[in-house]
This record gives sequence, C-alpha cells and structure tokens, in this order.
Amino acid sequence: MSDERPKNQNMASFSRLWYVSPDRLLWASASTPFYVGSNKVLWERPGSIVSVSGKLLDGDAKAAGVPTITGPQGYEGVDYQASGVTFPAPGCWEVEARAASSFPLRRLRVSALGDRRGEEPAFLRLQESQGGQ
Repeated sequence: MSDERPKNQNMASFSRLWYVSPDRLLWASASTPFYVGSNKVLWERPGSIVSVSGKLLDGDAKAAGVPTITGPQGYEGVDYQASGVTFPAPGCWEVEARAASSFPLRRLRVSALGDRRGEEPAFLRLQESQGGQ
C-alpha cells in the first residue's frame, strides 16, 4: 500500500491510499473495509481490462468460490475504470489483479467482513505477501 498517488489527477483524490504494481502501471484504490458482496474499487490501468483472481485462505476455498470484478470494461480514451470487486464469503482472501502489460498487483491478503449491517467490527487486515509476484 502506498500514499503515492496515480498520475491521473481526476482519480487521484478518490482514495488516500493505493495499491500499486511494481512497475507502477496498475493502481487500485485502497477502500476499506472490504465486505462480503460488492466493494467499490477504482483502477488506473494500461489497456482496457482489469482481471481479478483469488482464493479463500482460511476456509473451504472450493466451496467459497472466487472473487469477481464487475463493471465496465474501461472507458473509451481514458486510463481509469470504476468497478465492483465481490467477495463471495467472509474470511482471509489472497487476491491478485492484472491488466494488459503491467506486472500484477502483489498478492494481497484481504479479510472480507460479514454482512455490512452485521455486528462485525469495522476493520480490514490487508498486507502484501512476502512471496514473489
């Protein structure tokens, strides 16, 4: 996570903190906390499509499913994209995002909380893994 801002000034004020790929081409807003269900994420990216993959680390990963990204495939002539990233179950998730020629965002561990209206404490534990890219 970085307090450095993306190049596009129209989106730089969307979040105070950003996740950024090692080559500085892919940026994701660090909105917190993440919940089960859809979470708003703004991307600055090369190309026109961002893909997200991941797996649940602290439960039955096969039964939980995978996180998904929804929203437009990018906007014509601009380098940013608004989306929803959906976590199908609560728990600790390992997530990776990719776009065109960029290096992937490092694997992140995300603790998706239960229902937004539930009594779960409002926290997000997100850390870059020590592993490779």
